Amino acid sequence: MKTLFLFVFLFQGVSAEAKNLHVLDSSPSGYKVVRTGKPDLNDFREICKLGVRKLIVLSGNGSVEEAWAKTECPGFEVIYNRKQSTAVPLAKDFLDFFDQQVSLAKAGGYGLAFRCNCGCHRTGRLAAYFHLKYQGYTADEALKDQRKNAPFPATLLHRPVLKHQINALDQYVHNEPCTEKSKYCVIDHDSSPEENETILP
Repeated sequence: MKTLFLFVFLFQGVSAEAKNLHVLDSSPSGYKVVRTGKPDLNDFREICKLGVRKLIVLSGNGSVEEAWAKTECPGFEVIYNRKQSTAVPLAKDFLDFFDQQVSLAKAGGYGLAFRCNCGCHRTGRLAAYFHLKYQGYTADEALKDQRKNAPFPATLLHRPVLKHQINALDQYVHNEPCTEKSKYCVIDHDSSPEENETILP
């Protein structure tokens, strides 16, 4: 009974609405990189106060922030709103887009945020890329950070996949050939559907 209670308690602690907000990088200019889960209105107000003005939504449900921005955070913009899958590796064109947005945020002195739903897996994978490329993390350190913010048991299903993808991202960052199975390596094009878009078979 105690084991069942602990399992339920831990599972409830990682709801799809969990904020899971962390500032990954910042400077006195106002530049920030922020990871988060799907916000409620109060969370969104907090994100706005942090100076975040650009948001990358990895779960394709960013219309709520677009609506809130009109009255709660002038100048706020959802710049990517696609439903990525943890089963599909990140794409080179998406990583190029992300790198460009990091550069623009640094130059403009504003906050850039990215999220999925719980802020655990898709968000954790992109955070791992940021740590690897911009903060000199090793693959093991980036994986440890991803798992820290995707607590058991929510992480179990994705744990092996993300481990291999993060190793592949580390090789990509260092311009090394991918030695993981091809299904884990960085791909060329982002085929994730935009919100309300249907991809035909």
